[in-house]
Amino acid sequence: MGKRIFPLFIILIVSAMAITFLLRMGPFEQPIWMQVVFLFSTSTFTYIAFKNKSEISFVIVSICAIVMLFSLSLRFFCF
Repeated sequence: MGKRIFPLFIILIVSAMAITFLLRMGPFEQPIWMQVVFLFSTSTFTYIAFKNKSEISFVIVSICAIVMLFSLSLRFFCF
């Protein structure tokens, strides 16, 4: 049980730090369609990494997906 919870703490902590940095900078400057494509691909890779039980890949790609999702929501709801 503890072995599965540890990656989630890493994901939450690093995502929170990246989101805090995003709040200071503002959302990413790519076009929205590029952000949506990146979010779709990272979400797909996250699912594949989870299914293959590749822990390091899952952590890295899920952090990217969470941060991109937050950047998109920042763009739509705040600016």
